[in-house]
Amino acid sequence: MIIQQDKRFCREFEKLSTVDQARIRDALKKIVSVFGEPHRHAGLGLRKLGRDVYEVRVGLELRILMTRHKAVLLLRTIGNHDEISRFLRDLL
Repeated sequence: MIIQQDKRFCREFEKLSTVDQARIRDALKKIVSVFGEPHRHAGLGLRKLGRDVYEVRVGLELRILMTRHKAVLLLRTIGNHDEISRFLRDLL
């Protein structure tokens, strides 16, 4: 699995504290190793939201939205529940 970052994701990532950035890196490492194996990613907060749209929870407040195309996960944005919902309305 290859991970790519959208410009928006990079901007939002840079705004986060170093603690949150580290938590995101850890979550992404885990997701990459188990993506596509539902029995292994239980508890990681990975959820399919649409056809090729996924969300990963990083703690209680922070979420990552990504889209998948074949073997590529594109990290689209980071935010709380409401910010992700707003982004999804514009995306879909």
